[in-house]
Amino acid sequence: MPIAGFRHQTRALKPSFLRLPTRASTSPIRRGSSQRRFQAAHQDRPEFKKLLDRLESGDKLVVTKLDRLGRNSIDVQTTLEHLQQNGIEVHCLALAGFDLGSAIGALVMQMFAAVAQFERELIVERTNAGLKNAKAKGKTLGRPKSLTGGQVSEIKNAINEGATISALSKKLGVSRATIMRAAE
Repeated sequence: MPIAGFRHQTRALKPSFLRLPTRASTSPIRRGSSQRRFQAAHQDRPEFKKLLDRLESGDKLVVTKLDRLGRNSIDVQTTLEHLQQNGIEVHCLALAGFDLGSAIGALVMQMFAAVAQFERELIVERTNAGLKNAKAKGKTLGRPKSLTGGQVSEIKNAINEGATISALSKKLGVSRATIMRAAE
């Protein structure tokens, strides 16, 4: 049985930093690959994106831990860079509440940048090792072929005998472009 007024209590328990006063944004929008990367990183976090959209130059964002700013160190670093470029101070309570734009904050940011770079390099190494393993096992990489070698030779013979590309594409269930590539 629901407790009277429970629904109203849960609304009051929402984090207060999400309820910022509405203001018209006057900060310039930075365009480019880093902006697209930043926006893509927060597509699956709509409430966090709302918070970031409402922040303006001169605002202070206080977080309990740095991991609240992103899913991994690369994401945290990208978010912090975006906020600092837009003139937003970020304070972390877990790191004694200091401003990440200060000297100590810059040191922490450099350490995070090193960790993020290390993480990127590990991802590349793992990807390359996986591709090398797959090739060693004889797996074909990329999109599967829509035609077998026998079908390609059948297409070439049929075209030499006067068959139309449209008829062959219908017969084999592939596009006309596939037939034309096979006939070359």
